[in-house]
Amino acid sequence: MTVYIAKKITEFFIQCQVIKETDRETYEYCFQILLMNIINFGTIMLLGIVFRCVIETILFVIGFTIIRKQAGGYHSSTPIRCYLLSVANYIVFVFLLSIIPSAWAKLINLLIIALACIIIWLYAPVADKNKPFSIGEYERYKRNSRLIISLLFVFNLCAFFIKNVSMQVHMLPFDLGILFAAVSLFTSKLLNKNAPSV
Repeated sequence: MTVYIAKKITEFFIQCQVIKETDRETYEYCFQILLMNIINFGTIMLLGIVFRCVIETILFVIGFTIIRKQAGGYHSSTPIRCYLLSVANYIVFVFLLSIIPSAWAKLINLLIIALACIIIWLYAPVADKNKPFSIGEYERYKRNSRLIISLLFVFNLCAFFIKNVSMQVHMLPFDLGILFAAVSLFTSKLLNKNAPSV
């Protein structure tokens, strides 16, 4: 479905002479990715409304995206698999959020960020076989991902000593997003252990 729509959008812009015919395949791919991202995010936000955790969902997406953009991670071979995996991950997130007691949020946050920090320092960035790095990206992403996770770890460490349960509870979905991104990175590393980094 997204392939068909992407082709139609590309055709429209070609007819309007906004893009060149020679760039058709590139734009079809870009529009398909854009549409899939909109569908993924839209579905997750809709589920957030259904589960009555919109704020938590937004925090989860932000935490996940911050790390994912710099550290890389697993990429599904097809858009539909990506969509199903995204929804499955979100449902796992909601389940974890529902079973973690508020009183444990402070300790859980620190453990989560510590685990994510270890994974990212050891393995980031990871170039998945379905989305390899271009020249020069590896060192930049490595530096950026380590800097970001280190700052987030320091922030969580400082927050650990602040007696504010509400803040800890709101940090939990954000930190879970970071952990999910780190696990995605580790999964990609395991599945592509023989692949070159650059």
